[in-house]
Amino acid sequence: MWNRVLAVNLRGYLAASKYAIPHMLAVGAGTIANGAFRHLLGGDLRRIATAPPKARSWSLTKHLVLRSL
Repeated sequence: MWNRVLAVNLRGYLAASKYAIPHMLAVGAGTIANGAFRHLLGGDLRRIATAPPKARSWSLTKHLVLRSL
């Protein structure tokens, strides 16, 4: 289950960004909006499998943006 959640919630963001960023750079504009903020706050055992990958996706997005500048 953990690996499946990571595959969707982290690798999915990376795959989408991998293909979107070149197009954004080509036109000189674009936005990447990954919906992870809600899961970064608080501790909720119902989200024990989804919260860590969402936090990682937030960090991944930040690093991708800085790398693409």
